[in-house]
Amino acid sequence: MSAYFKFFLMDVCFNTDKSSAASGGRGKGLFNVDSITAGDVEATSFGLTRNPAESFGLHRPNVYRLCCPEEKKAGVQKRCGKRHITDQRVPGHTTVAEVVGSSGAQAKGVSPLYIDIGDCQWSWEHCNAKFWYNERLKGYSKDQQVRYQKCCSGGKVTLKEERADTISINQTLRDGETIVSAQESFELGFFSPSNTSKNRYLGTWYKKFATGTIVWVANRETPISNKTGELTLNPGGLLVLRDNASNRIIWSSNTSTDTKNVVARLLDTSNFMVVDSEAGPENYIWQSFDHPANTMMPNMKLGRNLERGLITNFTSWKSDDDPSQGQYMICMDFSGLPQVYQKNGDKIEYRLGSWNGLAYSGSTSNHPNPIYQSFFYMDENQISAVIILRNKSVLSRLTLSSEGNMEQWNWITGTQGWLLYSSLTTDMCERYALCGVHGICDIRQSPICGCLRGFTPKRPDQWEISDWSSGCQREMPLDCGVGEGFRKYSFVKLPDTRQSWFDRNMTMEQCNVKCKNECNCTAYATLDIEQGIGCLIWYNEFIDMRILPGNGQDIYIRMSAVELEKDTRGSGRKTIVRAIVIPATLGFVILLGLCILIIMKKKKAKAQGLESDNQ
Repeated sequence: MSAYFKFFLMDVCFNTDKSSAASGGRGKGLFNVDSITAGDVEATSFGLTRNPAESFGLHRPNVYRLCCPEEKKAGVQKRCGKRHITDQRVPGHTTVAEVVGSSGAQAKGVSPLYIDIGDCQWSWEHCNAKFWYNERLKGYSKDQQVRYQKCCSGGKVTLKEERADTISINQTLRDGETIVSAQESFELGFFSPSNTSKNRYLGTWYKKFATGTIVWVANRETPISNKTGELTLNPGGLLVLRDNASNRIIWSSNTSTDTKNVVARLLDTSNFMVVDSEAGPENYIWQSFDHPANTMMPNMKLGRNLERGLITNFTSWKSDDDPSQGQYMICMDFSGLPQVYQKNGDKIEYRLGSWNGLAYSGSTSNHPNPIYQSFFYMDENQISAVIILRNKSVLSRLTLSSEGNMEQWNWITGTQGWLLYSSLTTDMCERYALCGVHGICDIRQSPICGCLRGFTPKRPDQWEISDWSSGCQREMPLDCGVGEGFRKYSFVKLPDTRQSWFDRNMTMEQCNVKCKNECNCTAYATLDIEQGIGCLIWYNEFIDMRILPGNGQDIYIRMSAVELEKDTRGSGRKTIVRAIVIPATLGFVILLGLCILIIMKKKKAKAQGLESDNQ
């Protein structure tokens, strides 16, 4: 690095009293110019992107400042020396001597050209850069506002602040400071949820687009009542949020590690992670994606992490200006075949269902979505659901409102607003168990609730007033007799799977045999409709079924021998009818054809006769 660069760097606007959280604390003190490299120019909190001499047209005396050694060690800058170099500057000149502090003591080997001119304790009003009193402009004394000419052209020149995406060990992020992800997609800092709320929360929000839309909150249940919050990363990898006014710990990540190279990093997915800076993000120590609020972001997993022993749900805010946990929750149930629920407290309100290889059994469409793709993972490490965007440029998020509405939102650049792309609770048939046990909902019918074929309402009087909660019962009970079998129902949302059993490798033929041989097996279905393999078996009553025209799947329900005879008799009658109707129809068509042929021949003969008479 040339002396030219060194002199410039020490003479530009530089606040020595403040450190920037976004720059890793590089704002404290002045530089020891002997240790500065060319890379340091780009790395400092100045955020320079051009040759500084070219940017500012630097032509000034050979003057530089640096900290006295004993005070630099203490991390503060109070006393500085100043050197006037009598030599003419030459390209590549790197000669740097020690300086003399304000004590006046001359260091060993220091030229007598060095002089002590006191403490550099005067600040320039525009950028708070430090100067010596003797450097002031003529005509300004201690009784006036001291002015200088060597910094920022009287406030006309400003330098771009570098925005880092990390917090380092023992570094503190204070209220008013933020970190920003690498592509400036998201920002993390302190916020108030509304103009009427004075409570302060640590959270993450959109930065470049949809600015201010909150996607994660750390201290949901314990807000800070003023702007004295501080977030610190401890050496053990623990994030600690503290109220500096009361010295009270508000929130922590509750993690620890022996790793020495720990940083907290905000990613462009909105995920805030504590990681080993020398390892990949898959070996994270802690991440905000494991602790969501009311927003499910792309790549965020809902379900159970078996390796870490974590269960991830997401819950509504209590209200628009209160991010504490509300009454609604989206969660995964792991009894039987895993499935996704929406709950209001302990009550199930909506069941998205279990994964069938293409979509969730309650999805109204199995066709590919152009915006996002759903995946379900079930192995020794996890049982989880995740949404991944097909187009990375699309901003999309899934939210659970304080009113219990589960909605997909997409950002529209043209209107600069969020568009409601879909709502997962679309009609009355989405209500959990609306038609009771053995009932089935069909939104195309009126009334929308009915009983499965072979079942009848338990309380007909209640059904007449549209109270279907009592459900249905079998017309002919099961007795595990020889003639029992299965009736196929198509295009349905499969019933609740909490009391189910499944095998991912069995064929449908094997599934049929297993269910038939077990008297308490009430139904079976294919586990994976895309691959046509896997066995799903029920051992209880059926609840929360609906008709999904063109989408649902097939289920085979166990029926009594007497009930199946109806199908046989019905099939037999249809066969007899076909045996009578088809020949009769065919005979009629043949007879009609003969009649038409005869008529045409007669007309032709008559025409020929008339022609002969005329001749």
